[in-house]
Amino acid sequence: MTTAWDDVERTAVATVMAMSWRLFNVAAGIWILLRASQALRQLQLDVEG
Repeated sequence: MTTAWDDVERTAVATVMAMSWRLFNVAAGIWILLRASQALRQLQLDVEG
């Protein structure tokens, strides 16, 4: 027998998991952008130097 509290708990867990997954994706995207800009800057220095 499931109670309303079980549903609330399940919904809360799902929401937290979805939010943390979104945060992880955002962090990964930022990290990739930083790495790419760093690599481009290094490439520019190599070409100029």
